[in-house]
Parts: sequence; structure tokens; C-alpha cells
Amino acid sequence: MTYTAITIGPIIKTLSLARKPRELWSASYLFSHLMRCIINAVPKEFEIISPAKLEEKRYHVGLYPDRVFIKNMELIQVKEIIEHAKKTFAEKLKLKCEVDDYFKIMCVSFNSETDGDAVKTLNEKLDIMESCCTPSNNDSSQDILNLVKMTKDSPLFDVAFKSKNFPIKMLAEIASAEISNLKPEEWNNARVQLKMIDKNDQEESTNSNEEEAFYQQLKEQFPGQFKTYHKFICVVQADGDNMGSVVSNLPDGQLSILSKDLLNFGEGVCESIKAFGGLPIYAGGDDLLFIAPVVGKTGHSIFDLIDEIDVKYKDVRDKVENYHLLKDEKPIKTSMSFGVSISYYKFPLYEALASARNLLFKKAKHVKGKNTVVWNLQKNGGSSFYGQCSKSDEVYTLFKKVIETTSDENLVSAVAHKIRANKALLGLWIDKEPEHILLRLDAFYDKTLEYASKSMAEQNYLTATKNLLLKLYNTKDIEQITREIYGMLRTAKYIKGEEDNHE
Repeated sequence: MTYTAITIGPIIKTLSLARKPRELWSASYLFSHLMRCIINAVPKEFEIISPAKLEEKRYHVGLYPDRVFIKNMELIQVKEIIEHAKKTFAEKLKLKCEVDDYFKIMCVSFNSETDGDAVKTLNEKLDIMESCCTPSNNDSSQDILNLVKMTKDSPLFDVAFKSKNFPIKMLAEIASAEISNLKPEEWNNARVQLKMIDKNDQEESTNSNEEEAFYQQLKEQFPGQFKTYHKFICVVQADGDNMGSVVSNLPDGQLSILSKDLLNFGEGVCESIKAFGGLPIYAGGDDLLFIAPVVGKTGHSIFDLIDEIDVKYKDVRDKVENYHLLKDEKPIKTSMSFGVSISYYKFPLYEALASARNLLFKKAKHVKGKNTVVWNLQKNGGSSFYGQCSKSDEVYTLFKKVIETTSDENLVSAVAHKIRANKALLGLWIDKEPEHILLRLDAFYDKTLEYASKSMAEQNYLTATKNLLLKLYNTKDIEQITREIYGMLRTAKYIKGEEDNHE
């Protein structure tokens, strides 16, 4: 049987053009819409085994991945499909440049006896082709850049929302989502006033004057409720673990079923992200990209949203396990790993995007067992806090317990700093038995952190940090232990709104 795969690009280069949330969404939606045009151009007599085909309705986020796999189609038959798709795409988006001048549509065929073997081989070939994917000339790049940067009347907005305007203008709107849920009318009044400041809304300012004015109003209207984290946003990149192995080993006919499950997962996740106060950028199968507040509309943290996404992924995970797939005589399982870049609203969006991608693919994906969340919190002063947790490890549960446990701001700072300052002392117990380490930690908390003299709330917080520290001793590396717990405690402090914001 002949299998043909089609891929499109250059995606990463185009996403890097984005400087605002609307631009990042537009850059991503371009490719999803192009892939939708390609898939819709495939005649019904051919079987698309991945991705599942969307219903004919408006979608507010790109749900199509950058690759399509078609069964029983020769490479020579693809040309007519691509030409039809390019024409539809160009007309719908009113492109001035030729589609081929910027976008690269590449295809390859392979003869195989099974769906899994075909997809595996085709993916390997497409990886090589995509590594050479660049735009042809500067003129076409400028045309696409103009489309991505349109503030209103964008044909992309019309396709997705049937609207002239994009629903979110500033990162500050996302970052302050929790406040918008506390007093929606007051929050919206501050937002509306900003749109009045923007002259005729023809061209958005290149600086953050509007956002600063917005935050000034929030501080005045929400005294005591405005927190440091309301000026921070999360750029999150997530990906299904071991999905390549899953697809390569699925029985024939099952990939199309799994593709439908992944499509449903993507749609459901987008609803969760929007309910949280975030902006879904892309949800193609097991691949996610979105912007979210540190604390969402319901008062839950970004880590709670990650847990909710994991719950939604359970249907996919369970179905994969039901196939009883094996690789090297070991069961193939899937989970989700996350790269989370937390940064100040003035931090360049394209840098936060690159950070999230690196955290996922260069860090989380290389942790044994995967199923990992890796984050970096970039303070507006330049310093940063790094952390990583396997979500199947008790450390992750204990870290979230620290977030949930409130305490005095001074104590929170003291614990983090004293643990780091006493690294040499804490390292003396590195090779001891758990019972011995616990005994020494009890003494450390009594003498150095004066546990007995604290209030009940303060003792609860100290106990939560001690349990986390004890569990981290499994790593057998005091440098890593102190670095990880310092990053976790400082991150927890930010999420609880107890971190000073020095601008």
C-alpha cells in the first residue's frame, strides 16, 4: 500500500515574528488553516488516517497539526490537491504574495504493509525535509508579517471569530484574569478605558504605556487584591510522551480512531484554558501551546490547570494502554510533559515562547519516564528560578502542598534563604538512611528555623517544606537538592502573591 504524507512550514520562524498575543495566535492559525484547506481538498475516495477531520464550523484556535497522512494515494496525485488548497487559502486570506513564496508544502510517499511502519518512516523523512524549510524571499516574508500584525479587519479573525477584532489585546488582560473574575465590571471598565487611549485603534503602541495605565487603574480599584503575579504570564508548551512509539505500533485501522480521540482532547483542553483565563494558541492532537495567567479566574494556579489537562488526557492514555503495545518487550505508555515559561508582562513574548519550547524539548522530554513539568520563572529584575518535577513523583504532590500552605511572607523568604545558606550542613546527611535524615532535619528546623516558637500556620508551612526537602534527598546530590527546593519555594511564594515586585 502506498502512503503519502504532507507537511507545511516554516512554523517556528513564523511564530518567532510574534510580539503580542494576537500575533502569536495569528501566526499559528495561519498554518492550521492552510492544513485545513489541504485536508478539505483530499477527495473522499482516499483515506486520511491522521489527523481526524474537523467538522465544517468556526474554530477559535488551530486544531490541525502540520502533517497529514493519507492512505492509498500516489505522490503524483498530490499536486492537484495542493494546487486546489493553495488557491482556496490565498483567496480566503486575501494574500498578496504567492503561497509558494513563503509557505513550504512538502510531501513524500512510502510503500508499506502497515499503517504504523508507514507513519514512522514518513515522519523520519519529513523531519529531514523540514530542517531545510525556509521562506523564499523578503518580500513574501513582509506580506505574511503584515498579515500576522494586523490589528483589525484581519481575514484570520473573520475565519475564526467572524469578527473584525481579536478578543484579547494585551498580555495584561491575561495576566490579571483572576481580578477580572472578582469584579468583572470594574476590570472591564479599566480595559475599555485603555482602548479609548489607543488612537483610533489603527496601530497599537510599540511600548507598554497602555498596560501600565491599565495596571495603575487595577491597583487603585483593587487595593489588597492586586498581587505581584497579576503582572506575570505563562507561556506553556506541552506534548504527549511516547506518541511516536504509540503510532508506530498501533494495529492497522486504529490510528484514525486515536486521531479522533486526540481531536476531542484538543477541543476540551481549549475550553479549560479559556475558562482559566488563558489564550489557546494551538491544540493539534497531543501538541499544545497556550498563554495563561499564573493564577486563573477561579483562584487556582497554573499547576492546577496542568493537572486538569492531565485529567482530560486520561481518556487517550487509557485507550493506549488498552492496546497493550510493546517496544523492546516493555509496555508503551503515554503521558504529557510541559514546559512553562513564567515571565513579566514586559518580557519579550518571542523569548518566552523559545524558553517554553526549550524547557519542554531540551529538559522535560529528557527526564527518565517523562510525564514531567519543567518551569522557569523570569523575574522582571533579571534573576530567575528553575524547577522540574515528574508528575508521577511524590515531590510534585509535596510541591503543590507548599503552594497551598499559606504563611508569613518573611518566614517564606527565610526558609528558602536559610536552606540555601546551610547547604554544607545539609549535605552532611546526604548518604544517610531516611530515618536519620528526618532526625537531622527535625533538629535543623528546630534550631535554625525555630520551629517550636512559631504559630500553628507557620508550623504547617515549615512542615510542608520539610517534607518536600526530605523527599528531595532521594537525588543524592546536595547541589541539586538545594537548587531545586530553592526554586520551588520561591516559585510557590510568587504564586501565593507573597513576592515583592520591584520595578
